[in-house]
Amino acid sequence: MRGRIRLAVRRCVVVIEDNWRMTRDDARKAFLIALLAIPISLAVATFLGMVIITVIMVLAIVIAVLCLVSVVLAIVLVIIPPVVLIGLILAPLYYAVWMLRRRLTR
Repeated sequence: MRGRIRLAVRRCVVVIEDNWRMTRDDARKAFLIALLAIPISLAVATFLGMVIITVIMVLAIVIAVLCLVSVVLAIVLVIIPPVVLIGLILAPLYYAVWMLRRRLTR
């Protein structure tokens, strides 16, 4: 029984050694790929950070423009119509007073 166990352990060790010999070059390649992954991941993180900063700046500009547009719309919709209406109401009155003054000063 012990001989079978030793034989099985020896076979396992031989198989593992053969696999290690066969995959030694692949392990080196995997290690080099892992080493290359470090600068690539740093470059991607830097690029992602720049994209996030750019998006934040663009959103800030869009919000500022929308605020400016809302102020302009508020001026156009809140201030100008009453001014126009007052002008339409007061223009005939001003014209009538002007005509009356002109007739009375002759």
